[in-house]
Amino acid sequence: MQQRVTNNGTTARASIAVTKPTDANTVEEIKSYLDSHGISYPSNALKSDLLRLVGD
Repeated sequence: MQQRVTNNGTTARASIAVTKPTDANTVEEIKSYLDSHGISYPSNALKSDLLRLVGD
């Protein structure tokens, strides 16, 4: 877990995506996983494209 300070000065916890995303995840969740693993993707990538980048 990471902590960050929000705009109103409170702290919020943000979980780092550890498990590989599936079709049940949102595009934003998949992008977050890819970002946290240093995997680049085109800005216009579809959900299926992002999942392919996640791999097996």
